[in-house]
Amino acid sequence: MLAVPGRWRPLLLAATLLAAIASSAGTVPSREELQEKSSKELKAILKSRGAKCRKCLEKEDLIDRVVVTWEWSAVEAVSPDGKVKMTRDQFTKTFQSSFKKHLSDQRTTRIQADDDSGHQLATEDEEEEDED
Repeated sequence: MLAVPGRWRPLLLAATLLAAIASSAGTVPSREELQEKSSKELKAILKSRGAKCRKCLEKEDLIDRVVVTWEWSAVEAVSPDGKVKMTRDQFTKTFQSSFKKHLSDQRTTRIQADDDSGHQLATEDEEEEDED
């Protein structure tokens, strides 16, 4: 597994979730493919798109609703390991704050580097040593 420095983990997670959101809207799966899924999985698909199906009593009702709502953009994305769930708004806020912190850290590093570089004025003790 790839080792990722701590400061890049939020960005990597955000990119993974963005990819999951983008890939979730593809071609509509066939009814046969949806039939192979459990009712729980079908409900999870609906939930990820922000859709509900209160009148769905049978699996066929869930499949019909998934087909109708498939083109809706996903409201929630799940990380590949299933441990992290994030809405689009949470993703955007996390990404923005992470990027702002990254820029702030870069500015701080640049300012410290500028302070350390350049010529230093000699102190009186150093001037006396140079005269001797």
